[in-house]
Amino acid sequence: MVNFAAKAAVKLERAFRKLADTCQFTPDSGGEAVNRSVVPYVTEPDTSQEYIPQPVTMAEFLLSDGPVHCDDLFQLGVLDGQGDFQSTGKQCRLTQIYQVDSISVVYIYVEI
Repeated sequence: MVNFAAKAAVKLERAFRKLADTCQFTPDSGGEAVNRSVVPYVTEPDTSQEYIPQPVTMAEFLLSDGPVHCDDLFQLGVLDGQGDFQSTGKQCRLTQIYQVDSISVVYIYVEI
């Protein structure tokens, strides 16, 4: 019998990879920087600040690519013809977990 949940998870992960951007991910624990997939979310105003609305920036990572923690760093970019990472954006630091499910995790981040 086919496990529907496992089949759906594989399809969702494949869709995520098609929509994702490439980033260079550096763990705060001092591990080596790796290239992985990320989906940066469109910024939304944070209405919890009564007088100065601040934008909220979020990024989603696949759990199957490895662990993600607060204070990890990432920067958006592309892979060139030789497979080397070329940065196209600023470096960002993950600050707070926003949402997690069985496939991915979403963190709030700030540009540094």
